[in-house]
Amino acid sequence: MNGDKNVYRATKKRRRWPKWLGLAAGVAVVAVLALFLVSTFAHLRVPKPTGPFAVGKIRETWLDTSRSEWMTTATGDQREVIALIWYPAVEGTGQKPSYVGDLGTLGPQLVASTKLSKAEVWGLRFVRDNARWEADVAPADKPYPVVVLSPGNGGNAEFYASYAEDLASHGYVVVGLDHPYDVAAVALSDGSFAVFDPNQWPAENPARQQFFVRRMKERATDVSFALDCLARMNITSGPLKGKLDLERTGIMGHSMGGITGAAACRQDARLKACLNIDGSLGGGPFSARPGDVRPQQPFMYITKDQVLPATYAARFEAPGGDSFRIVVADATHIEFADGPLFVPSLDPFARHADRVIATTRAYTLAFFDRYLKGTAEPGFPRIQVPLKTQVQVFGS
Repeated sequence: MNGDKNVYRATKKRRRWPKWLGLAAGVAVVAVLALFLVSTFAHLRVPKPTGPFAVGKIRETWLDTSRSEWMTTATGDQREVIALIWYPAVEGTGQKPSYVGDLGTLGPQLVASTKLSKAEVWGLRFVRDNARWEADVAPADKPYPVVVLSPGNGGNAEFYASYAEDLASHGYVVVGLDHPYDVAAVALSDGSFAVFDPNQWPAENPARQQFFVRRMKERATDVSFALDCLARMNITSGPLKGKLDLERTGIMGHSMGGITGAAACRQDARLKACLNIDGSLGGGPFSARPGDVRPQQPFMYITKDQVLPATYAARFEAPGGDSFRIVVADATHIEFADGPLFVPSLDPFARHADRVIATTRAYTLAFFDRYLKGTAEPGFPRIQVPLKTQVQVFGS
């Protein structure tokens, strides 16, 4: 019997795969990798603006000599506010776009903040945006309305270029504020850097809550100070002299920046419209502190949260300016910023993050068109958007 088995094993033929099958598998792997690389590169860009204007941008640094910088230990440090300003521009003028200016110097600081990895900072150099540095300001019959933009905690104003560029392309000047020590990293006027330090933020309540309240006051004061600086800029010198309509100024922000907008609106009547994108703290979408009321200006809250607690609904319905709540139910919190647009994917076409941004941009533009320009789209806020949304209107 054993001999028979040996004969069988010796005479059994080995099965061979056709050579073409291995070649086909190799080609398939290469094709998938190529698709991945092409798709990744295709998505390393800020979505094209939807308006008729080209977009330019400049950076300004303003020193507030009336305030000390309490986030540092050095005596004599004064508060600085750094502004990245997008505006309608003359096509073809200005210097080559770059998503993050001076990334070679700022990059290590972004990594030090722990908000971005080395790989993410390396990838930022390949992100293409649409705003040319120091481009000529587009001529217009009247000055442009202004929108202040406050970023989320640990996120730079640059990371919201999707909104800023789109608004600028529709005839707005957008002033993104890099609040020192609240954003990932920003260069100061003396050449040093203000870097986000997560260890400075208490982990436990009530200390954490108190720290948020104090940071929110500082941010809101940054906004009012920036409005003062813009007013001086509008009458002194520079490319935007006489181009700013500060009687038509609004504010928008994401996450902690959205709460900043609400706080700034309550303290500064120069702001005529307030937009909060998915920012909610102790006082819900209105403040870091429980009990604060909704701003009296027209107020929009764009969020992923489908349930609005009764206490917040009551504040929406309180007498005052018009208010709106837009629910983008399929969104995540981070998808309201640029970052997820650049995540590698095998999908060469529009992805979910693209649709979240497109939806939010549409409502953002419609809101400011209505309250700063007085030219809302018919049927606002029921506008055509890529993602299904739930719209609640209070007091309108």
